[in-house]
Amino acid sequence: MIIVDGYNYILRTMPVRKSDEKALERAREQLLRQMEGYAQGRRVQVVVVFDGRSLPGIEPLPARRGVRVLFSRAPQSADALIKSMIEKQKQPRAVTVVTSDMPLARFVTSCGAQHWRVEALRERLEQRPPGAGIAEKFAGPVSAQEVDEWLRLFDAAPEEE
Repeated sequence: MIIVDGYNYILRTMPVRKSDEKALERAREQLLRQMEGYAQGRRVQVVVVFDGRSLPGIEPLPARRGVRVLFSRAPQSADALIKSMIEKQKQPRAVTVVTSDMPLARFVTSCGAQHWRVEALRERLEQRPPGAGIAEKFAGPVSAQEVDEWLRLFDAAPEEE
C-alpha cells in the first residue's frame, strides 16, 4: 500500500496557491487521476489523504480504481490520520508513505514503514509502467489492406457502404 500526503504532494509539484480553491480542486483531481494510473499499472493500493473534509468547497470525490481518498476531520490533520494508519498496520514494512514533511517521514520510518519524498513519486509517475509502449507500437491509422487481411483471417465479409 502507498499512502500519499495529498496536499503536501500537490503544493510541492503543482503551481497552486493554498488560497485558490478552484485550483486546489483541479489539482486534487489531477493527483487522483495520476494515482489511479499508477495503481493500475503496478497493481498496488493507493490511499491519498487530505486535510479537512469539513472545509468549505470540498466536494466528495468520485471513486477511482485502486485509489482510496480520505479526508481528515477537524481538528485532526492529515499527518495525524496518516500516523494513525501506520500505527494500525500489522506489517508496516509493506506500507510506503509519500511526503516531504520531514517530521512525518521520521515518524513513518521509526514505525518500520517505507518513505518516499514527493519528488521520488513524481519521478516514478513520469516513468512508463511495465508493458507500456505496446499501444504505441500498434497506434495509428489502419490501412485498407490491413482491414482486408483481418476480415480474411476472421472469415468476415466486408461491410457494404
